[in-house]
Amino acid sequence: MRKFLFSVAGFVLGGALGGVLFWRIVYYRISTTLALEDRPSMSIILLCSAILAGAVICATNVYFVSARHFPKYFLLVEKVLYCVILLLCLMFPKPQSLINLNPLRMADELIPLSPTLVLNIALFIPIGMMFSSYFERSKWYYCVLLCGLIVIESVQYAFSIGICDINDVIENFLGAYLGVIAMRLIAVCGKRAGR
Repeated sequence: MRKFLFSVAGFVLGGALGGVLFWRIVYYRISTTLALEDRPSMSIILLCSAILAGAVICATNVYFVSARHFPKYFLLVEKVLYCVILLLCLMFPKPQSLINLNPLRMADELIPLSPTLVLNIALFIPIGMMFSSYFERSKWYYCVLLCGLIVIESVQYAFSIGICDINDVIENFLGAYLGVIAMRLIAVCGKRAGR
């Protein structure tokens, strides 16, 4: 029962988060040339593509879990691949290079809920999930993550490849923290199901 619960949780979370990652990459690539708000059909196509990509990512994980053979090198490759894709996504040149150091500007994104806010949070949930064992060992990993996010935003501004936004740092950190919490909840549910 415990392995089944883990595989279902992995399928749902992996599919959703893999889809969100794919959607964010495609969203930024297309939003530089098209206004998605003016083309709702394009948003639907992107969302369907994201769900399909997430399902493919999940199917691989579920196959290894159900076969009870989950090679450690596969986990390492998956972590490295996700981090590389994440860096490519974050370092993809944007049409403008700006700086925003006002964290209160995030309130403008809350109502109505901005896709950028949701994607910034969702993009880092897998980081928290994949590296949750490190976060459990020491609280210093949170400081390392926060410093890394600040460096990424600074590089985006310094090389004119994006917007240096303090809200991105807050949202990405929140996403990673939610990933750590999700892994804790999955572990608690797995222990209860194993009883």
